[in-house]
Formats: sequence, C-alpha cells, structure tokens
Amino acid sequence: MFFQNAYDKIMLSLLTGFRIWNHERLEQMSKKLKTFLKKYREVIVYILLGGVATLINWVAAYLLQFWLDEQIVWQNAVINTVAWAAANAFAYPALRKWVFKSKNKHILKECIEFFSSRIFTWILEIILMAVTVNLLHMNFWISKIIVGLIIVVANYIISKLIVFRKKRKRRRVQ
Repeated sequence: MFFQNAYDKIMLSLLTGFRIWNHERLEQMSKKLKTFLKKYREVIVYILLGGVATLINWVAAYLLQFWLDEQIVWQNAVINTVAWAAANAFAYPALRKWVFKSKNKHILKECIEFFSSRIFTWILEIILMAVTVNLLHMNFWISKIIVGLIIVVANYIISKLIVFRKKRKRRRVQ
C-alpha cells in the first residue's frame, strides 16, 4: 500500500510538472510561430498560391501533351504558353487580393502591368524549356520543375518590386 501511494504521488508530480512545462513551452512556441507567420505572411501565402498556380500550369501542360509533342520546339512553346496563360489568369486576382493586398483603384492598369511583367518570365520559361528539353534532351517534367522554381522566384521579385509596389508616403517639408 505504501509503495502504491508513493508511486501515485511521484507519477502525479511528474505528470503535473510535465503538463506545466509542456503548457508553458507550448505557449512560447505558439508566440514564436505567430511572430514568424506575421513576419513572413506575404512570402508564405505567395508560396501557397504560387503552388496552386504551378499546379494549374502543370495540369494544363499535361493535358496539352495529349495533342501536342513537347519534343517539337514550336509545340513545346505552345504547351508552355497555354499553361502559362492559365496559371497567370488565376495568379493575378489571387496575388492581388491575398498576397500583396493591393488597394490600387486602377485595376486595369495594374493588370496590364502584371501581365506585361510576366511576359519576361514567360519568355524565360520558353527559352529554358527549349534548351533543357530540345537541346539537352532532359525529361520534360524534370525540366518543368527546375524551370518552374526559377520562374516562381523571378515572378515574386518582379511582382513585389514592380507590379504591387507600395506607394511611399512622402513627408512634406515646410
């Protein structure tokens, strides 16, 4: 009986101490996670939505391969152009609303800037895909993944610095 009570007391104190430590540790981790998410929200949401846009790009490319041959340069370009257009038709409104939280009242102008800036990365994608698939004879999908990573980074930088840049408020000096 003595050992059972002592065992119960030891276990209770260990578990209680563990719960207190675990709860405090959990609160610390929760605060750190909230700080991290607040600090990097834009990048995290961009990566998530960029992932969806990439998925749209890949599905469109996959479906187009039933009718077109990626080994033929001009057909490779058609596959990637249509896939690019589908992905960017999704990307503009999603990035505008959820990543960059644009308040620009000139939506048409902003949309034109977005697609104009994406033309650079579209040309880059066409060139890189032609080089990797048609000249270096890499697998289409391995090339698509590697080129896609390069394009995602380039698109973020261009969107952040050009299309959705925040207007600086100028202080008036008197």
